Amino acid sequence: MRQQINLYHPVFRKQQKRFSAVAMAQAALLVAGGAALLYSYTAWQVHSLSDAVLVARAQRLSAAKQLVQAQAQFGNRGFARRVRHMKREIKARLRVANLLAHGRFGNTTGYSAYFEALARGDVPGLWITSFSAQGAGTHIEIKGKAVAPDLVPRFVANLGRSAPFAGVDFGQFQVEQPPAPARYIQFVVGRDVTAGGTQ
Repeated sequence: MRQQINLYHPVFRKQQKRFSAVAMAQAALLVAGGAALLYSYTAWQVHSLSDAVLVARAQRLSAAKQLVQAQAQFGNRGFARRVRHMKREIKARLRVANLLAHGRFGNTTGYSAYFEALARGDVPGLWITSFSAQGAGTHIEIKGKAVAPDLVPRFVANLGRSAPFAGVDFGQFQVEQPPAPARYIQFVVGRDVTAGGTQ
């Protein structure tokens, strides 16, 4: 007689126990060991930080004592010295501001007004070859050329009607004829105020 046995039948398969008591005890021991390690590491860090806090407090107290000693030794004199220094600095700045406000320090507006006046004082037949101005208008020199000598006084009169040249007394006035083939004259108009007055 023959009989067939089905080995794939669930009754014949070996059953695995997934959560046995031994496995659960091992997992619990592993978790408890990890927690103990974490606790000991955290306790060590807290202990180290508390030591650092104690050292920092001692340094702060030492620095506070040194500060009190320095203030007692130098505090009042140093503060008074700083106040005197700042007062001197304020006075110096006020003097400079006063000089700038009253124009005693030189030209504080620039030279663009001179160039604008030269452009507006145009006289046909006359051209400027050089212009220089220094300080607050204490030295002015205009060089140029013209096709006729009578154009130069007309040019100076036009300049006198403009704001930057109003009231300027040109002490230097030269007109000269270049060599023969030239069909123009050369002129120099200038002002130079020195300690002795206008030249």
